[in-house]
Amino acid sequence: MRNILVILIAVLTCAACAGEPAFAQLTQTTWDGSEGTNWFEGDNWSGSVVPDDTFEAVIPHNPTGGSVWPVIDNSEVDAEAGKLTMTVSGGTRAKLTIKSGSVLILGNGGALTSTVDGDLVLGDGSLPYGSLKINGTHTITGKGGTIELKEKSSIIPLNDTDDLLILTGDSGCTGYPDDRACSLTVFGIGYIAVRLDNRAFVVGKDASKPLKLDGYDMTGTSVGWWIAEDGGSIAIGTDITGACTWLTKANAPGSFLLGHPDVGDGCVAATGEVILKSGLLSVLDGSRFCTSGKLTWKSVDVNGTPSQAQIVTTGAATATFGLGSASSCTACNVE
Repeated sequence: MRNILVILIAVLTCAACAGEPAFAQLTQTTWDGSEGTNWFEGDNWSGSVVPDDTFEAVIPHNPTGGSVWPVIDNSEVDAEAGKLTMTVSGGTRAKLTIKSGSVLILGNGGALTSTVDGDLVLGDGSLPYGSLKINGTHTITGKGGTIELKEKSSIIPLNDTDDLLILTGDSGCTGYPDDRACSLTVFGIGYIAVRLDNRAFVVGKDASKPLKLDGYDMTGTSVGWWIAEDGGSIAIGTDITGACTWLTKANAPGSFLLGHPDVGDGCVAATGEVILKSGLLSVLDGSRFCTSGKLTWKSVDVNGTPSQAQIVTTGAATATFGLGSASSCTACNVE
């Protein structure tokens, strides 16, 4: 009996060692805004301590100091939080702004989840840009929450390829893709340049410049969407796989641009459906687009005028659809 006990202890010890590294439980601190908008002012937080990566930073829709939400505005010191919790009630939403030249490092190197039911805004369009840096495997979930990337802002890794961002929402929600109240929407004209698993909405909707996907491999599941709408576009300069749906909406032409001066060549080898109701799928020489999902290429009525979706390839570029199996698309890293 003694020998059996020793063996069991050894097995349990090894099982614990084989898992993810242990991280201490986060301490919760809540924004009250009693001293203004400065994130770095300790008296704006419960306990009078500015959060670091050992804290869960809670930003409520109703700060006790009034409707004053935090602003990160310091080019010398990076803000930190192990995770964020941003709440909403009715039409009142928590908000966090990362000003141009400032950085928020989110995560502590482990696997953590932030909840953004309010509005997280990166940058203000001036140089240098505002950044959200991902530290570890970090999930951001939300029900109606938004992350907006102003021009020149970015979501990037802290430690290169070790970091992963997972975007997600409520898996039981309905009304995709128009009703986004139960999921998270990331939109704007900045850069997403981190390893990404998209299970939410990534949207190009600004007619002035594209949202740019660059630098690291990206994927997604069947509940994820890549959307170009309102005259906006998504420029792709990286490799994308996975089962996300690709959609250009009919309300105003949107575009997917594989190959773009801001990001270089792009490659899609995916399994998701493609729905083109307007706008453009452009694949420049040096890039390619392939999905085993079906293509719906349909002209629809827009204020009495039929929409005209286009697929354009240049040079040796290809756009291929509906091949039937994931293996039908040649992997992006294979010439």
